[in-house]
Amino acid sequence: MSSSTSEQRLCETILENTRAHLAYLDRDFRVIRVNSTYAQTCGKRPEEMIGRNHFELYPNEEVEEIFRRVRDTGEPFESTATPFEFANQPERGVTYWDWTLTPVKDEEREVEGLVFSVFDVTDRVRARQRLEEAEREREKEARLLEAILSSIESNVVYLDGDVNVLGINAPVMETLGLTESQIVGANIFDLADIEPARLLFGRVRDTGETAWAKEQPIRLRPEAEVSYWDWTMKALKNDRGEVVGLVLSAAEVTEKVEQREKLLQAERARTRFAETVAAEINHRMKNNLMMVAGLLHLQAKQQGMEEPARRLLDTAAARISSIAAVHEELYERRQEAANVVDLLRRMARANAEAVGAADVEMTVDGDELYCGPKAATSLSIVASELVLNGLKHGGPDEDGRHRIKILARRSADTLRLSVWNSGNPVSYDAGCGAKPRMGMKLIDEVVCGQFGGGYSLRPEGFGTLAEVFVSEEKLREPEDSAISGDRPE
Repeated sequence: MSSSTSEQRLCETILENTRAHLAYLDRDFRVIRVNSTYAQTCGKRPEEMIGRNHFELYPNEEVEEIFRRVRDTGEPFESTATPFEFANQPERGVTYWDWTLTPVKDEEREVEGLVFSVFDVTDRVRARQRLEEAEREREKEARLLEAILSSIESNVVYLDGDVNVLGINAPVMETLGLTESQIVGANIFDLADIEPARLLFGRVRDTGETAWAKEQPIRLRPEAEVSYWDWTMKALKNDRGEVVGLVLSAAEVTEKVEQREKLLQAERARTRFAETVAAEINHRMKNNLMMVAGLLHLQAKQQGMEEPARRLLDTAAARISSIAAVHEELYERRQEAANVVDLLRRMARANAEAVGAADVEMTVDGDELYCGPKAATSLSIVASELVLNGLKHGGPDEDGRHRIKILARRSADTLRLSVWNSGNPVSYDAGCGAKPRMGMKLIDEVVCGQFGGGYSLRPEGFGTLAEVFVSEEKLREPEDSAISGDRPE
C-alpha cells in the first residue's frame, strides 16, 4: 500500500469521525470533499454537494466576501456563534455556528483551496440565551420587588430559617432606628423585644402555615413604650415545597388602638352619665309616686272623712304604691325583667303599709319567674286588687290571726297566681263570664279582657281563694318575652 493511499484513508477516517462539519472547497468555492456530518446537517447526501458552488447552495453575500478575502490574502478567518437559517429547513429556526475558513496553499504559497470547518453551537447559545433571559427576568423582578417594598408603608423583613435578617425595606430602618448594615445579618430577636413570638415563628418555619396576629403589644427596645402591631408571617418555599425563608410584614396600629380606647372611655363615661341621670329620674319618679300615695293615705285619715271615701283613698294609695313597687323593681335595680316573686313581696308590703295593715301576716312564695315591664305592671295591679280584697274583706282565722298567702306558679306554659285570705269566706263563686262585683271589675278587665286569661273566686279552708291564670304567650311583649324561667343577663 502506497504512502499516499494510507494518508488518504487516514484523512477519510478523520473526516467521517469528527463532530465538526468539514468541507474542502477549490478557489471557486466548489465543493471538492465534504464529510457526512456536513451533508446530513444540510439535508443532502455528500455526492449531491460535490462539484456544487457553496454559494449556489447557500447564498450569502457577506459570507462570500469573507471567503474571497481569505482566498486572496491567504489569511484564515474565524467566527463564533454566527446565526444562520436553513432556507430548506425553516422549522429549525435560527441556528448558531462556530466556523473557521483555512486556506490550503501550494508549493508557491498560492491558495489552491479552502477548508471550511463548522461546529454547531446552537444548543449552547440557546442555553446561554435562556440564562440571560432568566437573569434579565430576575433583575426585572428584583427591581419590581424593590419598587414595591419601597412604596409599602409596612415594615417588611425577609428572614432565613433561623430568623436571621436577609433583607428589609426602608420603614424597618426608621422603626428600629438602625442602618441597613446593622439590621441585615442580625437575628430578629436581637433587634426587637418580640420573644413571645419565638414559638409562633418556629411553627411557621416547621409547618409552612401562614400566621397572623392583630394588635400585638411589642416593646421594640427596653427603654421604649409598648406599641401595637398587626403582622403576618409567611413561609417561602422552593419547588420541592421546603421552607427556605420567612417574610414578616408588620404595620403599626398604636394610634388606632389608642383612638379606639379613647372612644371606649368616652362611651363608658357617657354611659355612666346616662345611667346616673336615669337612676336619678327613676328615683324621683318612685319617690313622687310614693308621695302621692302618702298624701292620699294622709287625706284618708283626716277627721270627719266618711268610711267609704276613706276606703277609696286607701285603695287608690295602695294601687299607686303597687305601681311604685314595679318601678322600683325594674328601674332602680336596672333590670330588663322583674322577678315575679320579688315583685309580689314588694307589692304586698306596699299595700299593707298603704292601708295600715301591718299586723296582717303575709307570705309570698312561688317559682323563679321573670316578666317584662308591661306584664309586670299588669300582674302587680291584679295581685294588688286581690290582696286589697283580702285585707278589706278577710279576717282572723281560728287562731285569731289575719293571714294572706300569695303564690305564683308556672305550669304548662301558664302563669297561675293565687291569693288566699283567712276569715269571712265568700258565699259565691265568680269568674270570667260572670258579672263581676265592683271590686273585681279591674281584675276582669285585665285578666279576661286584656290577656284572654281567666280567674276564679271561691271559698276555701275557712277563707277565700282567688286564682288568676294567664297564658305566657299572651303576656309576651314585642321587645322581650314577658314570662320565662331564666334569669335575665
